Amino acid sequence: MGSYPSFVVPHSLEGVRVDRCLSMLLGLPRTAVAKLVANGDVFLDGLVVDKASVQVEAGQTLSAMVKDEEAIPTEAARASTTVDLVYFDGDVAVINKRAGQVVHPGSNNTTGTMSQRLLSLFPRIDGLGAPGRFGVVHRLDKGTSGLMLFGLSQQGFQGLSEMIKEHQAQRTYLALVTGLVEFDEGVIDAPIARSIREPLKMAVSRSGRSAVTHYKVERRFEGTGEFTLLRLTLMTGRTHQIRVHLSAVGHPVVGDPTYKGKSIEKLNRPYLHSCRLEFSHPTNGVSMKFEARLPGDLELVLSELEKAR
Repeated sequence: MGSYPSFVVPHSLEGVRVDRCLSMLLGLPRTAVAKLVANGDVFLDGLVVDKASVQVEAGQTLSAMVKDEEAIPTEAARASTTVDLVYFDGDVAVINKRAGQVVHPGSNNTTGTMSQRLLSLFPRIDGLGAPGRFGVVHRLDKGTSGLMLFGLSQQGFQGLSEMIKEHQAQRTYLALVTGLVEFDEGVIDAPIARSIREPLKMAVSRSGRSAVTHYKVERRFEGTGEFTLLRLTLMTGRTHQIRVHLSAVGHPVVGDPTYKGKSIEKLNRPYLHSCRLEFSHPTNGVSMKFEARLPGDLELVLSELEKAR
């Protein structure tokens, strides 16, 4: 398995060699990019790039098929982590986050975060948002994969942040949960606050902030166990919201021991993936829609459940 990052070449990279462009944006060494070109895995406007020396033009769509083993950065590059850029322009970046990546520096992760890598690619984001967060509009937990937004200009950052606050940006997730969810769709409306007993966790609480999660059943599995694949849409963005809400209604996310999720073979993280983003561009109002396929580890779990049905 792998990823398929794609983005529109900005004016700032006009005339840059395609191998240098990809090396900068994906955090890969030039030798790895040269291999992608040689294998026919790099595309400009849908056409295969046959030479690493080809120069890109502003407005072209540049994409690459990056296999998981090729995407692993060298020791030198690992300090600033690889970032899968799905799209970017002067104001907005859409990132396909890998499970295990940390979004911004914290007490236990001071280096090698996604926001720091974005800062190295786009120095202008220094000062956007909270200290050390460099354009982060919303975050995903370390174990969660999928799409997330960064602001690359003051107008872009403020506009995207306002959309998240006013629920004007739609964020959709896929989650595998324990048990058979009874109703085909529904709403979980329960306030969330930090747990009094366990400060590192969140919990449903009357004194908490409003939190609303819509869900729809995608598939139910019965075999070696009972599981349900859910499509979820966030109306609010509280810390651990999906994980807390699903645990509270008796269907915790598989692979999430923090909130009583059942462990499952071949999965070492919560089965939670940000699969779709929809929003209006903060500077020109154009409707933007992005989707990210399930990564290989989550696809494998579904395949095994299908076999057991």
